[in-house]
Parts: sequence; C-alpha cells; structure tokens
Amino acid sequence: MKKKLLCIALAFVFTVGLGLTAQAEDLALPAPSCILMEKDTGQILYEENAHEKLRPASVTKIMTLLLVLEALDNGSIGWDDTVTTEQLPLREMLKSVVVSSANDCACALAEHVAGSEAAFVSRMNDRAAELGMTDTHFVNCTGLDDGPDADTHLT
Repeated sequence: MKKKLLCIALAFVFTVGLGLTAQAEDLALPAPSCILMEKDTGQILYEENAHEKLRPASVTKIMTLLLVLEALDNGSIGWDDTVTTEQLPLREMLKSVVVSSANDCACALAEHVAGSEAAFVSRMNDRAAELGMTDTHFVNCTGLDDGPDADTHLT
C-alpha cells in the first residue's frame, strides 16, 4: 500500500507539481488522422483530420464484435450456441476474432447473428449511424479490402 501511495505522490509531483502537464495541442502523432475525446463529456481534446475517411481494415471487427455482444445481451444468441459454419462454440469464435482477428470466424458470427453477412453489414451500418458515426460505411464484417466495393469501406 505504501508503494502505491508513493507512486501516486511521485506521479503528481512530476506532472502537476512541477508544471509538466502535457497539453493536447502539443501532441505530434505520426498518423494520417486522429481524435481524442473526453469520455464523459464528449469534448474533443485534440483532432487532426478527424473526418478524413480511411480504410479501417481489421478495426472493422470492433463493430462486428459490438453487434455480436449486443445480440448476446438481448438473448437472440447464446454463449453456448454452436456456430455451425466452423463447428465451434460461440465463445471460441469470439475469442478467435478478438485475439487473432480471424476473418472466417467474423463471417461465421455475422451469419449466425443476422442470417447472412450482407444482412449483418446492414446492421453494422445502421448501428454506426445510431452511434453518430456519420463518416463510416461498412461493406463487410472483416475489414478486408479486396472486394470490388472496398473503396467504399471507410471510416
């Protein structure tokens, strides 16, 4: 407990006490675009090209996971379901998507939740709109950009 208090005190001294707090304006990030938002208020602390549409690649799977978890939460699917495309329990499928970005598992989960990947992608776009993601359009549940419409898979 003493070590923890000492660490907190030192952190305070070195950041606030010595006036070394970093300002969001001082950030220099090697990224084509970024945004930093305060989670409780939604206040934008820093942004650079925040509305530039870029290909999200496997970050797409965050929306895939959100919809799967919401389907679990509302009871339309269950943790003990066997996802027949891969013959794996849903629990293992979900782990595969989270840990190893498994595209086949993402597709299988999409089909399990919505009946087809196309129906699931429609739900992804609907959910993105509900979340205020006005600069986002999904064309698949994996983020792969090898399809004919890949140039429209953007966020």
